[in-house]
Amino acid sequence: MSRHDAASTSASRRGFISQALGLAAAGASLVRPAQAQDLPTVQRAFIETPAGQIHIRRAGALSPSTIPIVCYHQSPQSSLAFADVLPYLAKNRLAVAVDTPGFGESFRPSHQPIIADYSKWLAEVSKRLGLAHVDVVGMFTGSAIAVETARQFPGLIRRMVLIGPALFDEEQRKQMLAAAWPTSPPRMGRF
Repeated sequence: MSRHDAASTSASRRGFISQALGLAAAGASLVRPAQAQDLPTVQRAFIETPAGQIHIRRAGALSPSTIPIVCYHQSPQSSLAFADVLPYLAKNRLAVAVDTPGFGESFRPSHQPIIADYSKWLAEVSKRLGLAHVDVVGMFTGSAIAVETARQFPGLIRRMVLIGPALFDEEQRKQMLAAAWPTSPPRMGRF
């Protein structure tokens, strides 16, 4: 795939994500590009957790009158999948996109995690940010993490938008799990 094709695919994917989120359903309103300067800026940060540093992108401000929205990406992607829509989601509230551990710039777990592990780690991010209640957007793998987080931490998630939740039979699930863990990065000098 050429660089142009990859950029085009990436732009198309971002467009799909924006449409799939149904920004109005997520509490944001669409604005024209001319109004883009009025949108909050996306900032990056690392959240210290007992398991390691978790990278986030955030826009907007925490307000007592609104519920923050937290976005969980699909694997093997990162919070970059939500970078273009975060300012729109943050127009009237705090919007956060999280790199799940092992992806993006978050810590790499020492073992192959299961969805329940991701759920605990991402709930810890909400806790460290002082977010008692959140709305969640989960995309593919992120949908599974969102549902598990709601199960493990009742009361944390007020609403969920699930984009492409995985519905697998047992054999398909085993095949997906076997292929889901990212490969180790190359050592210096090796490709």
